[in-house]
Amino acid sequence: MNKKALAIILIWTVLAGCDPGSEFRKVVQNDSKKDVWIIWYQKSVTGSITYTPIDSILVKAGSATSFFNASGTTGGYWTNGDCANPLNVDSLGAKISNESQLRLIKDVNDNSLWQYSRSGGRSKGYKIQCSLHISESDIQ
Repeated sequence: MNKKALAIILIWTVLAGCDPGSEFRKVVQNDSKKDVWIIWYQKSVTGSITYTPIDSILVKAGSATSFFNASGTTGGYWTNGDCANPLNVDSLGAKISNESQLRLIKDVNDNSLWQYSRSGGRSKGYKIQCSLHISESDIQ
């Protein structure tokens, strides 16, 4: 067998054995009449009990917004029905835009409140989405 054919077979074998790419999204569906800020925090690296906001996103009233997207090989992370936060995020927060006296009573850190859905398969990769629905009754 010539070297070129052997190289092609070797490359094909390596690529065929790779973990397929997957896509993961966390989505907030805001069905309320108020705009809601979703904030994600990172624990302080100094060991103190302080949390630093990493980023935030505004979820407009009556809309859905994806605030975390990941793609690539997940090594099985998120494929087991878990809507855990990304590894660099310690916790999430929420506040009502321009309404300091109102608050979101739904705990955005409670994984059981996130709806998990997965399509695709192990051989071709997964499309995973975790969704949180906010309704008018979740704001007080």
